[in-house]
Amino acid sequence: MENLDKQADALFSDIRTAYRLIYEYQKRVLDLVFYLRAKFNFPNRIGGFKHFSRPIPATRAYSTEYKDANLDIFKGMWAWDFLYSYAMEYYFGEKPVGKKVYSMSVLVISDSGFFSSRQQAPDKRNIHSFASVEDSETLAFLILKSTNKKNGEYQFWNTEDENIREWCLSSKQHFEAENDQGVFLVMKVPMQKLMDKTNTDAVIAEFADYVKEHSGINLTE
Repeated sequence: MENLDKQADALFSDIRTAYRLIYEYQKRVLDLVFYLRAKFNFPNRIGGFKHFSRPIPATRAYSTEYKDANLDIFKGMWAWDFLYSYAMEYYFGEKPVGKKVYSMSVLVISDSGFFSSRQQAPDKRNIHSFASVEDSETLAFLILKSTNKKNGEYQFWNTEDENIREWCLSSKQHFEAENDQGVFLVMKVPMQKLMDKTNTDAVIAEFADYVKEHSGINLTE
């Protein structure tokens, strides 16, 4: 019994450590996202999109007796629904430049384990079907869309999971595609290269050069 208590104490100590580590990590991600928005001259508010699993939906079931209990917790929901930053996209909105309209987002994949899995059909609810921690990555994707019209729908060209899986598994750093919504330019960056100002500025310059070569726009002016 004593050994079980010690094991439980160690487990919950690790859980508390993990939450505090995730806090520090997410704080850095937020600082990074706002820094990138400023450097790429997008003056809009930032919108978020939770990938991988659904966000926790709202409920008004207790709006009269306990209005603050406004999240719908239901049988069968995924534990991933609580972990927003596992795969989170930060959308910077549109910016007109000449006759073109540009929009941009940064997609952060905190753990590519599902997307990097070599299994034919990995299961999001079974982490044993994921690639190992050592064979997975923490990645950022800088995504720019170019179009001729304002207020066009901003969406990936296949489905989001297919695109992310393709990008994660590929040895390529750059991806381009075109659909009826516009032209998309994507650059994959390991998050290790975005953890200090010097390396982040180098990534910003590289993405700006890539965008200028393919679209003519200078993002950093």
